[in-house]
Amino acid sequence: MQRHFCKTPRLRSGRRLRSAAQANGFTLLEIMVALAVLSISLVVLLGLRNRDIALSERARRITEATFLGRQRMTEVSILGFPDFGETSGTFGEDVPQYVWRQEVTQTPFEAVREVLVQIVWKNKESEESVGFTAYLFDDGSKRSSGNARP
Repeated sequence: MQRHFCKTPRLRSGRRLRSAAQANGFTLLEIMVALAVLSISLVVLLGLRNRDIALSERARRITEATFLGRQRMTEVSILGFPDFGETSGTFGEDVPQYVWRQEVTQTPFEAVREVLVQIVWKNKESEESVGFTAYLFDDGSKRSSGNARP
């Protein structure tokens, strides 16, 4: 004779019924932990998104400054062999946030000048710039005031 002290009701299929504590599902603690992990993840992702926007803006500014710097270097090379000194200017009303600074210095060779062009713009916290250096050679056809010598 078998005795069963703790008899668990069975279904017709032979499986046992589970009590309320054994039922499938999540406890309140598990749900709260999952919500905490999700909340922390969302805060981190939003912070990364804001950083991504700032980096994208900085990359756009650097790209614009690079194109403007190439434009200025082309203008310098078209004008011919430059005089020594420093000059600066703007790019007009189209891009008022950028200014250029140009410095022409002597090299060990009389027929070669070093031209440094910096494109500068204001950032929220500081001033940023992109610099370009070129070496221009005197080919004997220096132009003055836009008129070329024959």
